[in-house]
Amino acid sequence: MLEYLAEKNPAQKLILSSGLTPDSKIQEILRLANEENVPLFQLPRQQIDDICNSRSHQGVVLYSEEYRYSDLATILGSAAPIIVLDHITDPQNLGAIIRSAAAFNANIVLPNARSASVNATVWKTSAGNALKTKIAQVANLNNTVETLQKAGYFVVGLDGEAEIKIDDPIVLDNPRIAIVAGNEGTGLSALTAKKCDVLAKIPTAVESLNVAQAVTVTLYQISAILGQ
Repeated sequence: MLEYLAEKNPAQKLILSSGLTPDSKIQEILRLANEENVPLFQLPRQQIDDICNSRSHQGVVLYSEEYRYSDLATILGSAAPIIVLDHITDPQNLGAIIRSAAAFNANIVLPNARSASVNATVWKTSAGNALKTKIAQVANLNNTVETLQKAGYFVVGLDGEAEIKIDDPIVLDNPRIAIVAGNEGTGLSALTAKKCDVLAKIPTAVESLNVAQAVTVTLYQISAILGQ
């Protein structure tokens, strides 16, 4: 919330719990909201619990405007790695992936249907890093993979059953890399996997990593090679 307001992103209203004694962080939130003329309201804590559907809040709620996605063309204009998410449905996984993408200067592409989108849960899990990461929504993931390839990206699908490892030179010896990560339960869809330039696995001593962990490991491997 603090990061969101600090970046002067538009907000509809701010709600504060009645009787709350603001700490330094909440005082800064109030100051930033006042600078941007965000309407301030007070409600009993029980009502805020109901709004958040949880008691794990600090007594302050910000109503932001809908997240603004980037155009795919904007993302293609950068040489940064791209993470293509093949129907990731868990918002916490998406939030964790966004956080890793921000840490390693990567961008994200995800489908606009049958996929998690940037919501309050994603925002919280990403620790505000959705502001620092370009995220594009696309209608057709397979067409997008072809678009990436035409733009000079080498497209690598993460597959635990692949013969090639993620640190193989065939994967890393490419100035532009797009990593495709599959659904939490079913992995890469068959057609998307076929369209990838290569499938690669992360060798581990356990059965598998979850999708957010796999993306983080891959981004670290790429950044080490590219010297980011």
